[in-house]
Amino acid sequence: MDTACRLLIVEIKDSREVSRAIVELPRTLTSHRAEFVSKLGINLLICGALSQPLSQMLTASGIKTMPWFRGDVNEVLAAYLGGRLQNDSFQLPGCQRRRQEKGRRSGRRNGWRTHKSSKED
Repeated sequence: MDTACRLLIVEIKDSREVSRAIVELPRTLTSHRAEFVSKLGINLLICGALSQPLSQMLTASGIKTMPWFRGDVNEVLAAYLGGRLQNDSFQLPGCQRRRQEKGRRSGRRNGWRTHKSSKED
């Protein structure tokens, strides 16, 4: 989302698509991008990669974000409307673990820390 050039806006009423529009996104600072998207009146943003700063700005603007998804836009939309978006086939590789560990990070970036026993020294 941070580097996207276009945004597909889909209006949904009663679980059905009413209209579609494609909007060109400005190449600006993250804060301006969040403000631009907020002014579009979007309630929910489904996207691929999304940085933490942009996610926080969008959330502060009242936009619910659902990041780390991939696939054909029509298939993703159909899966969302059908309650099947959480299917593994729509998740970006490696992002299932990211969702499960969100908020539980210990500060270590490289996974488990191992220790050698004194016998191995």
